[in-house]
Amino acid sequence: MQKYKNLIFDLDDTLMDTWGQLVANALEEACSKMINLGLNASIQDAIQYRRQLYKEKSRSNFCEKLVQHFGVQAQSDSEKVISAGNKAFYQRQIFENIEVFPGVHDLLKNLQLSYNLYLVTSGNAETQNQKIKLLDIESYFKCIFCVDPFAGQSKKTAFEKILRTTNTQGSENLSIGNRIDMEICQAKELGMDTCLILHGEYIHLEPSCPEERPDFKLEKATEIIRLLESPVEKIPSNY
Repeated sequence: MQKYKNLIFDLDDTLMDTWGQLVANALEEACSKMINLGLNASIQDAIQYRRQLYKEKSRSNFCEKLVQHFGVQAQSDSEKVISAGNKAFYQRQIFENIEVFPGVHDLLKNLQLSYNLYLVTSGNAETQNQKIKLLDIESYFKCIFCVDPFAGQSKKTAFEKILRTTNTQGSENLSIGNRIDMEICQAKELGMDTCLILHGEYIHLEPSCPEERPDFKLEKATEIIRLLESPVEKIPSNY
């Protein structure tokens, strides 16, 4: 008898290489917009500082950090500069030819035969839905949730709805994603098992509480088959 009834996937840097395919363009667009509105930095310095923030394991909003670090011109409104940067970075039209990681289509096609698959992705709904359509993955999932942190939404609410609608216990669900502060932490708070995918710009984050420590770690989502088909010991909580 299989342990899990529901597999809950994250999208960015879990099923697709967002870091490699989208982040560089989005970052340049955001920094350019902020500079046009008064950020006291060159495009090169702004981009370099943002990269430094993630190497330092920062969890702060990078647009706020850019304004704090470089300041803005006297006639500029700091809040408007920050807002413009966030909008350019997180609420953008996807013009790139994006694709899922190799093997992901076959993975989802096979998994949907034995499990209920859900997609819970964080970001602007319009932007995230563009990605989903371009990637042609919608048909694999029983339900897709787009949660927007800027609107005060969290993945935990989506996880709770999945538990209610499927009448399952937390332990019958596996949350799979690359961010310990979102799909790992918020799933573990509900008793779900969790699997961290070691990819993307948030790979440097370190757990700040027990709930941010995943039960399993994989290099890529396509390795989930190995975890599901054979017994794998959970990572000790004090690793």
